[in-house]
Amino acid sequence: MRNYLFFLYSSLLCILLILSTTPYGLAAGHGEQGRTTEHAEHESAHQAQPHHMEMADIQGEGVVKRITLGTSKIAIKHDRLSDEMPAMTMEFSVADPKLLQGLKKGDLVKFRINPDRVITQIAVK
Repeated sequence: MRNYLFFLYSSLLCILLILSTTPYGLAAGHGEQGRTTEHAEHESAHQAQPHHMEMADIQGEGVVKRITLGTSKIAIKHDRLSDEMPAMTMEFSVADPKLLQGLKKGDLVKFRINPDRVITQIAVK
C-alpha cells in the first residue's frame, strides 16, 4: 500500500510539473503573468505613445438642445462623432464661456471637442 501511495504521489507531481511548463499549464500560451507575447508587444507600443495621441480632437455637427450659462454647458444632439461616441444628445462643457454667446436652442452647429470632451470651438452652421 505504501508503494502504491508513493507511486500515485509521484505521478501526480509529474503531471503537475508537466502541465505547469506546457501551454496548457500556462493558460494556453500565456506567460507567467497570463500575457501572450503579442499582448506584451502591444502594451509596450501603447506605453511608448504619448498620452495626447490616444485621442485627437473630434469635429462634429448637431442641434443645440439646451444652454446652461451658469455652468458653461451646452447640450447638443449630435451625429456619430467616433467609434466610441455614437449619435446621441450629450451635455458638453465649453473651454471658454464666451463660446456660448450668440447660440440658442435649435441652432445647427459645427463644433470641435478635445480629448477631455470639452468644446473648444463652436459656430452656427
